[in-house]
Amino acid sequence: MHKKILIFAVAMLILLSAAQPVQGARAFAGAAWQPLNQTLNDLRLQRTKTTVISGIDVAINTLKASAKGVERSKLTGGQKAGLEAQIESNITWFEGKKQEVKSSKDVAGALQCAKQASERWNEVYPGLKKEIGLMSCDNFVIELDKARGVTAIVSSKIDSMKAQGKDTESLENALAAYNGHIDSASRYVANARSEFNGIGAARQDGHFAAGIKQLWLAEGEMKDAYSDLKAIYRLLLGNSVKIT
Repeated sequence: MHKKILIFAVAMLILLSAAQPVQGARAFAGAAWQPLNQTLNDLRLQRTKTTVISGIDVAINTLKASAKGVERSKLTGGQKAGLEAQIESNITWFEGKKQEVKSSKDVAGALQCAKQASERWNEVYPGLKKEIGLMSCDNFVIELDKARGVTAIVSSKIDSMKAQGKDTESLENALAAYNGHIDSASRYVANARSEFNGIGAARQDGHFAAGIKQLWLAEGEMKDAYSDLKAIYRLLLGNSVKIT
């Protein structure tokens, strides 16, 4: 019996002595992998940072392009100043967020910045487009009101000419054509307003593009109306009617 116990003990010692080099090898291998794991983590972090910063740069460049568009627009000076200040404030925010990404210590931090930037973009950009579009419509309505004021003046001149027994058919036809273009422009502006009011987080570009197209059509009608107005002025002057 004692002999069996002794043999078992010797066998265990042999197994334990054999296991020690294996465990040592495993510990060595684990230590060897640590630098490689750190290198892979650094690469993942850098790749994440590059991707997030690229997306933020797209937002910044889009806002800068919007600022240039506002400057070239027919908005009033006050409207431009308000929008430009709003755009600049958001550019500053995104620039700050980009610096946060650059200083992130891990992938999770960089992705958190990406989430915040995405949320900000989805909040800011649709609202900016909607505001620009609706302001453009409001300004167009002002021009339409002025154009209708001209209609009232010319109609009064026509009535005076009729009272004097003058032929007003050509003048009336020109005025009818003028009013037709004004009415068409008004409908296009209403359509544009409807599109701009539909801007939200979903399909924002589609609504904005459709609204801009309607305003272009309205602009075309106004140009035709002004051509008719020149003809009206010539007819009035030809009849020695003072245009005031």
